[in-house]
Amino acid sequence: MKKNLIFFSIFFICVIFYPNFIQAKTLVVSDGCDIKITVYLAFSFLDDISWERAQQLAGVWTNDILKIWNQPSFNYGECGCPVRLSLITKSLPKGEDCSYAKKYLPNYHCIDVVNLPINKRGNIADSTIISAQNLNSYGEWTTQTTGINAAHEIGHMLGLEGEYRRDNNGNWVNKNIQTGFTQSIMAKAWGDVTSLLEHIDRAIQLSGAEYPMPENCCGDSECKLSIKSTSTLISIFPSSLTFNDNVLQKPFVINNNGEDILSWEVTSDFPEWLELSSTTGTILPGEKAKILVEAKKEEVLLGDYTNELVLKFSNEEEMRLPVFIVVEVSI
Repeated sequence: MKKNLIFFSIFFICVIFYPNFIQAKTLVVSDGCDIKITVYLAFSFLDDISWERAQQLAGVWTNDILKIWNQPSFNYGECGCPVRLSLITKSLPKGEDCSYAKKYLPNYHCIDVVNLPINKRGNIADSTIISAQNLNSYGEWTTQTTGINAAHEIGHMLGLEGEYRRDNNGNWVNKNIQTGFTQSIMAKAWGDVTSLLEHIDRAIQLSGAEYPMPENCCGDSECKLSIKSTSTLISIFPSSLTFNDNVLQKPFVINNNGEDILSWEVTSDFPEWLELSSTTGTILPGEKAKILVEAKKEEVLLGDYTNELVLKFSNEEEMRLPVFIVVEVSI
């Protein structure tokens, strides 16, 4: 019987959202001036040794990604809006490579992990750079991949290019030299490195998210990112739900903007700390359905948690609603 491993982690970063693709592998939403991003990343551990080390490797990679990309000074725009990322990672069934993810997890980036000193392309780790034409990042990491290597590859999943080149003798040359000893994570993947604010700015510039002008944003709890959908028939508001110690109930609304009766269903499994007033329904043309979501913080320990609700519709569309809860006070 095949066994699945699932890892969850929370950290700060900025990612790209291309609004013309409803099932983007990197999703950006906003709650007031707070910008929240979710990146979906699957790992394929292809041999017995990498499979046995799956949790240890994922832990090392996640910890260094967190350390390198979690810079408190990373705020976006004149409003200084904080940017936060939630990374949802999954392990594919043992023995399956990323072709499995392409078929069954099309909303995920995917990395094959192999127990070799270098991969097929002669690298310790590599990943393709995402673009509007290719939203999926695929690559191959070895068990020699360090957390710094992983953090560098995450940059490619933001659409960032490497900031280095090779001279005529094959020597590495830094193309983005920083003052001092600490250098850019996109220029090198060893030693003392960090992500830069210019990386965050560049990633947001590459995104399709339309952020409101500062005068419509700063301090305004109703300030929202404008996220366009490929569908003119269905819309969901808000684009995400965020709970904390003081806010434990929130609704979301499904609008049927089409001319036909629309059936909907929440098809994803959700954790014990989430409760929905309804998971199925029918909406008449021009009408809407309001669903109440309750976060039960007594079901979780202190910390940050992320999940998503997957909604499927009778017109064969699918939408995803990220859900976040931050528990700072235990019961």
